Amino acid sequence: MPALIWDNIPNGQKISCPHIERSCTTAWYSDRRLGVSETVATSAATIHFFTGNNVGPRGDLTSRSLQTRIVVDRPDPENRTFDHPDPIGWTESNRGKILRALYTVLLGNPLFHGKRKPAQTRFKIWWSLVGQAVEAAAEQHKKGVDDAKMKPITKCPPSQISFKKLFLAQEDENEDSLDLADALTVLAEGWPDQEFQAADVAAAINTTGEWAADTARERAAVLRDFFYPKLPQYQAVTATSAGKRLKRHLDEPVAHNGKVLVLKARTDPHTKLLFFHVHITESPT
Repeated sequence: MPALIWDNIPNGQKISCPHIERSCTTAWYSDRRLGVSETVATSAATIHFFTGNNVGPRGDLTSRSLQTRIVVDRPDPENRTFDHPDPIGWTESNRGKILRALYTVLLGNPLFHGKRKPAQTRFKIWWSLVGQAVEAAAEQHKKGVDDAKMKPITKCPPSQISFKKLFLAQEDENEDSLDLADALTVLAEGWPDQEFQAADVAAAINTTGEWAADTARERAAVLRDFFYPKLPQYQAVTATSAGKRLKRHLDEPVAHNGKVLVLKARTDPHTKLLFFHVHITESPT
Protein backbone atom coordinates (compact mmCIF):
# COMPACT_ATOMS: atom_id res chain seq x y z
CA MET A 1 0.00 0.00 0.00
CA PRO A 2 1.30 3.53 -0.70
CA ALA A 3 0.62 4.90 2.78
CA LEU A 4 -0.34 3.78 6.28
CA ILE A 5 -1.81 6.19 8.87
CA TRP A 6 -1.41 5.53 12.60
CA ASP A 7 -4.13 7.57 14.31
CA ASN A 8 -5.41 8.23 17.84
CA ILE A 9 -1.93 8.27 19.33
CA PRO A 10 -2.03 9.47 22.98
CA ASN A 11 -1.22 13.15 23.49
CA GLY A 12 2.49 13.86 23.73
CA GLN A 13 3.49 10.27 22.92
CA LYS A 14 7.00 9.78 21.56
CA ILE A 15 7.04 6.95 19.04
CA SER A 16 9.74 4.31 18.68
CA CYS A 17 9.37 0.91 17.03
CA PRO A 18 12.22 -1.28 15.72
CA HIS A 19 10.01 -2.84 13.01
CA ILE A 20 8.86 0.50 11.60
CA GLU A 21 12.40 1.87 11.88
CA ARG A 22 13.73 -1.06 9.85
CA SER A 23 11.00 -0.74 7.23
CA CYS A 24 11.94 2.92 6.67
CA THR A 25 15.47 2.13 5.52
CA THR A 26 15.12 -1.04 3.46
CA ALA A 27 13.62 -1.83 0.08
CA TRP A 28 12.04 -5.09 1.27
CA TYR A 29 10.67 -6.04 4.67
CA SER A 30 10.50 -9.68 5.76
CA ASP A 31 9.05 -11.19 8.90
CA ARG A 32 7.22 -14.27 10.14
CA ARG A 33 3.53 -14.50 9.36
CA LEU A 34 1.54 -14.64 12.57
CA GLY A 35 0.18 -18.06 13.48
CA VAL A 36 2.21 -20.09 10.99
CA SER A 37 5.82 -21.05 10.39
CA GLU A 38 6.20 -18.97 7.26
CA THR A 39 8.36 -15.96 6.43
CA VAL A 40 6.95 -13.43 3.98
CA ALA A 41 8.62 -10.49 2.24
CA THR A 42 6.95 -7.38 0.91
CA SER A 43 7.91 -4.01 -0.51
CA ALA A 44 8.81 -1.46 2.17
CA ALA A 45 7.86 1.54 0.03
CA THR A 46 4.86 2.31 2.25
CA ILE A 47 5.01 5.78 3.84
CA HIS A 48 4.03 5.84 7.52
CA PHE A 49 2.05 8.79 8.88
CA PHE A 50 1.52 9.36 12.61
CA THR A 51 -1.14 11.83 13.70
CA GLY A 52 -1.82 13.19 17.17
CA ASN A 53 -1.44 16.17 19.47
CA ASN A 54 2.23 16.96 20.13
CA VAL A 55 3.35 13.46 19.15
CA GLY A 56 6.76 12.84 17.66
CA PRO A 57 9.49 10.27 17.03
CA ARG A 58 12.24 9.20 19.37
CA GLY A 59 15.31 7.02 19.17
CA ASP A 60 16.24 5.65 15.75
CA LEU A 61 12.91 6.70 14.26
CA THR A 62 13.92 10.36 14.70
CA SER A 63 16.47 10.40 11.87
CA ARG A 64 13.93 8.64 9.62
CA SER A 65 11.08 11.13 10.15
CA LEU A 66 9.90 14.61 9.25
CA GLN A 67 7.32 16.50 11.28
CA THR A 68 4.51 18.80 10.16
CA ARG A 69 2.74 20.91 12.77
CA ILE A 70 -0.76 22.33 12.33
CA VAL A 71 -1.04 25.37 14.59
CA VAL A 72 -4.53 26.50 15.56
CA ASP A 73 -5.72 29.39 17.73
CA ARG A 74 -9.00 27.94 19.00
CA PRO A 75 -10.04 24.94 21.13
CA ASP A 76 -12.46 23.66 18.45
CA PRO A 77 -10.42 23.72 15.21
CA GLU A 78 -12.85 21.30 13.59
CA ASN A 79 -15.43 24.11 13.46
CA ARG A 80 -13.26 26.72 11.75
CA THR A 81 -13.91 27.86 8.17
CA PHE A 82 -12.29 25.61 5.57
CA ASP A 83 -11.30 26.65 2.05
CA HIS A 84 -12.09 23.10 0.93
CA PRO A 85 -14.67 21.50 3.25
CA ASP A 86 -14.55 18.30 1.18
CA PRO A 87 -10.79 17.74 0.70
CA ILE A 88 -11.18 14.32 -0.91
CA GLY A 89 -13.77 15.52 -3.41
CA TRP A 90 -11.76 18.66 -4.18
CA THR A 91 -8.62 16.58 -4.74
CA GLU A 92 -10.42 14.20 -7.11
CA SER A 93 -11.88 17.14 -9.04
CA ASN A 94 -8.48 18.83 -9.36
CA ARG A 95 -6.39 15.69 -9.82
CA GLY A 96 -5.07 16.77 -13.21
CA LYS A 97 -3.94 20.18 -11.97
CA ILE A 98 -2.30 18.67 -8.90
CA LEU A 99 -0.39 16.06 -10.93
CA ARG A 100 0.72 18.70 -13.43
CA ALA A 101 2.07 20.86 -10.58
CA LEU A 102 3.87 17.90 -9.01
CA TYR A 103 5.44 16.84 -12.32
CA THR A 104 6.51 20.45 -12.94
CA VAL A 105 8.34 20.44 -9.60
CA LEU A 106 10.01 17.12 -10.42
CA LEU A 107 11.07 18.29 -13.89
CA GLY A 108 12.74 21.31 -12.30
CA ASN A 109 15.14 18.98 -10.50
CA PRO A 110 18.72 20.29 -10.93
CA LEU A 111 19.71 16.67 -11.57
CA PHE A 112 18.00 16.87 -14.98
CA HIS A 113 19.76 20.12 -15.88
CA GLY A 114 23.37 19.07 -15.47
CA LYS A 115 23.71 20.37 -11.90
CA ARG A 116 24.70 17.34 -9.86
CA LYS A 117 25.05 17.68 -6.11
CA PRO A 118 26.27 15.17 -3.54
CA ALA A 119 23.26 13.25 -2.25
CA GLN A 120 22.14 14.42 1.19
CA THR A 121 20.23 12.93 4.12
CA ARG A 122 20.25 9.19 4.80
CA PHE A 123 17.72 8.71 1.97
CA LYS A 124 20.11 9.32 -0.93
CA ILE A 125 17.94 8.16 -3.85
CA TRP A 126 14.83 9.91 -2.51
CA TRP A 127 16.71 13.18 -2.03
CA SER A 128 18.29 13.00 -5.50
CA LEU A 129 14.94 12.46 -7.24
CA VAL A 130 12.45 14.26 -4.98
CA GLY A 131 14.13 16.16 -2.16
CA GLN A 132 16.34 18.43 -4.21
CA ALA A 133 13.49 19.04 -6.68
CA VAL A 134 11.36 20.40 -3.84
CA GLU A 135 14.29 22.46 -2.54
CA ALA A 136 14.89 23.95 -6.01
CA ALA A 137 11.19 24.80 -6.43
CA ALA A 138 11.09 26.51 -3.02
CA GLU A 139 14.24 28.47 -3.90
CA GLN A 140 12.78 29.65 -7.21
CA HIS A 141 9.48 30.59 -5.58
CA LYS A 142 11.19 32.62 -2.86
CA LYS A 143 13.41 34.34 -5.42
CA GLY A 144 10.39 35.24 -7.56
CA VAL A 145 8.46 36.68 -4.61
CA ASP A 146 11.50 38.61 -3.36
CA ASP A 147 11.96 40.10 -6.84
CA ALA A 148 8.24 41.01 -6.92
CA LYS A 149 7.73 38.87 -10.03
CA MET A 150 5.01 36.77 -8.48
CA LYS A 151 2.60 36.76 -5.56
CA PRO A 152 2.79 34.27 -2.71
CA ILE A 153 0.44 31.37 -3.41
CA THR A 154 -0.05 30.51 0.27
CA LYS A 155 -0.56 32.34 3.54
CA CYS A 156 2.89 31.16 4.66
CA PRO A 157 5.78 33.36 3.50
CA PRO A 158 8.00 31.60 0.95
CA SER A 159 11.23 30.26 2.37
CA GLN A 160 14.09 28.03 1.35
CA ILE A 161 13.92 24.36 2.24
CA SER A 162 16.82 22.12 3.27
CA PHE A 163 15.89 18.53 4.05
CA LYS A 164 19.36 18.00 5.46
CA LYS A 165 18.74 20.70 8.07
CA LEU A 166 15.22 19.44 8.73
CA PHE A 167 16.45 15.93 9.50
CA LEU A 168 19.28 17.31 11.66
CA ALA A 169 16.81 19.50 13.54
CA GLN A 170 14.75 16.38 14.22
CA GLU A 171 17.74 14.69 15.80
CA ASP A 172 18.51 17.76 17.89
CA GLU A 173 15.01 17.46 19.40
CA ASN A 174 15.29 13.72 20.05
CA GLU A 175 14.74 13.09 23.76
CA ASP A 176 17.24 10.24 23.86
CA SER A 177 19.94 12.39 22.23
CA LEU A 178 19.18 15.34 24.50
CA ASP A 179 19.49 13.16 27.60
CA LEU A 180 22.79 11.70 26.40
CA ALA A 181 24.06 15.18 25.52
CA ASP A 182 23.22 16.41 29.03
CA ALA A 183 25.00 13.44 30.61
CA LEU A 184 28.13 13.85 28.45
CA THR A 185 28.16 17.58 29.14
CA VAL A 186 28.16 16.87 32.89
CA LEU A 187 31.00 14.35 32.48
CA ALA A 188 32.99 16.81 30.37
CA GLU A 189 32.51 19.56 32.95
CA GLY A 190 33.39 17.25 35.83
CA TRP A 191 36.58 16.01 34.15
CA PRO A 192 37.61 18.70 31.65
CA ASP A 193 40.32 17.51 29.27
CA GLN A 194 41.11 14.52 31.46
CA GLU A 195 40.22 10.89 31.88
CA PHE A 196 37.98 9.34 34.51
CA GLN A 197 37.00 5.86 35.62
CA ALA A 198 33.68 4.20 36.33
CA ALA A 199 34.36 4.53 40.06
CA ASP A 200 34.60 8.32 39.65
CA VAL A 201 31.23 8.42 37.92
CA ALA A 202 29.67 6.18 40.57
CA ALA A 203 30.98 8.49 43.29
CA ALA A 204 29.57 11.51 41.44
CA ILE A 205 26.13 9.87 41.13
CA ASN A 206 26.13 8.95 44.83
CA THR A 207 26.82 12.57 45.85
CA THR A 208 23.30 13.37 47.05
CA GLY A 209 23.67 14.36 50.72
CA GLU A 210 22.77 17.78 52.06
CA TRP A 211 26.44 18.35 52.77
CA ALA A 212 27.24 18.26 49.04
CA ALA A 213 27.51 21.45 47.01
CA ASP A 214 24.53 22.43 44.86
CA THR A 215 26.53 21.94 41.67
CA ALA A 216 27.55 18.42 42.72
CA ARG A 217 23.96 17.47 43.53
CA GLU A 218 22.72 18.85 40.21
CA ARG A 219 25.33 16.87 38.29
CA ALA A 220 24.48 13.75 40.27
CA ALA A 221 20.80 14.17 39.42
CA VAL A 222 21.51 14.48 35.67
CA LEU A 223 23.75 11.40 35.64
CA ARG A 224 21.36 9.32 37.75
CA ASP A 225 18.34 10.26 35.64
CA PHE A 226 20.15 9.22 32.46
CA PHE A 227 22.08 6.12 33.51
CA TYR A 228 19.66 4.90 36.23
CA PRO A 229 16.17 6.28 35.51
CA LYS A 230 14.42 3.58 37.57
CA LEU A 231 16.88 3.32 40.45
CA PRO A 232 15.57 4.64 43.81
CA GLN A 233 17.33 7.77 45.01
CA TYR A 234 18.49 6.13 48.22
CA GLN A 235 20.20 3.21 46.44
CA ALA A 236 23.93 3.67 45.83
CA VAL A 237 25.58 2.99 42.47
CA THR A 238 28.59 0.66 42.24
CA ALA A 239 31.64 1.18 40.05
CA THR A 240 30.98 -2.10 38.21
CA SER A 241 27.43 -1.06 37.39
CA ALA A 242 28.53 2.41 36.30
CA GLY A 243 31.13 0.89 34.00
CA LYS A 244 28.50 -1.24 32.27
CA ARG A 245 26.22 1.77 31.77
CA LEU A 246 29.06 3.87 30.36
CA LYS A 247 30.08 1.14 27.89
CA ARG A 248 26.58 1.19 26.37
CA HIS A 249 27.22 4.70 25.04
CA LEU A 250 30.80 4.40 23.78
CA ASP A 251 31.43 5.94 20.34
CA GLU A 252 27.88 7.32 20.19
CA PRO A 253 28.25 10.90 18.89
CA VAL A 254 25.61 13.44 19.82
CA ALA A 255 25.24 17.10 18.80
CA HIS A 256 24.82 19.79 21.46
CA ASN A 257 25.10 23.58 21.18
CA GLY A 258 27.16 23.48 17.99
CA LYS A 259 29.48 20.76 19.34
CA VAL A 260 29.72 17.00 18.85
CA LEU A 261 30.31 15.02 22.05
CA VAL A 262 31.49 11.41 22.02
CA LEU A 263 32.28 9.15 24.95
CA LYS A 264 35.60 7.40 24.33
CA ALA A 265 37.55 4.81 26.30
CA ARG A 266 40.97 3.20 26.41
CA THR A 267 42.33 0.20 28.28
CA ASP A 268 45.54 0.71 30.23
CA PRO A 269 47.97 -1.94 28.90
CA HIS A 270 49.52 -2.53 32.32
CA THR A 271 46.62 -2.41 34.77
CA LYS A 272 43.93 -3.46 32.24
CA LEU A 273 41.71 -0.74 33.74
CA LEU A 274 39.30 1.18 31.53
CA PHE A 275 39.65 4.96 31.33
CA PHE A 276 36.93 7.17 29.82
CA HIS A 277 36.94 10.68 28.40
CA VAL A 278 34.51 12.92 26.51
CA HIS A 279 35.84 13.94 23.11
CA ILE A 280 34.45 17.29 21.90
CA THR A 281 34.68 18.67 18.35
CA GLU A 282 32.96 21.37 16.33
CA SER A 283 29.68 20.30 14.74
CA PRO A 284 30.03 19.81 10.95
CA THR A 285 28.07 22.22 8.80
